[in-house]
Amino acid sequence: MKVETPTVGITSERVQRAAITKQIVALDLGSPALIEIGTLMNWPFKLFNFSLPIFPGNVVESVVYSFDDCPNTFGVECRQFWRTTLGLKKDACKLDGQYSLHYTVDCNELNQANCSLNKQLLADTQSDVAYTFKI
Repeated sequence: MKVETPTVGITSERVQRAAITKQIVALDLGSPALIEIGTLMNWPFKLFNFSLPIFPGNVVESVVYSFDDCPNTFGVECRQFWRTTLGLKKDACKLDGQYSLHYTVDCNELNQANCSLNKQLLADTQSDVAYTFKI
């Protein structure tokens, strides 16, 4: 078996980096899989309200969301970890397919009064991190 490390694509210049930081697939058929994406944002920006709008419908049946937030520290980059626990369809045994996490971009809570985002521009307030699994 060959596993290709997925390429992670970012559609917002505000996200410095994104990477798959955890991929856990159960040994037994029918158990959930866990995918964790780590993101790094420049001060004073932060990601909020994530969802998984793109996933292979023939593989994933349900999604449970959780995340680790960054502390609001003046001048410090924001490192966040976003987890999707994927309930797989009855006969699914691979995670193959395209996925995309969607976020809202905003200034962190300490910098709301001086936020430099143009909140009228979708490109300033939205971000996506896309990745593909292929085994």
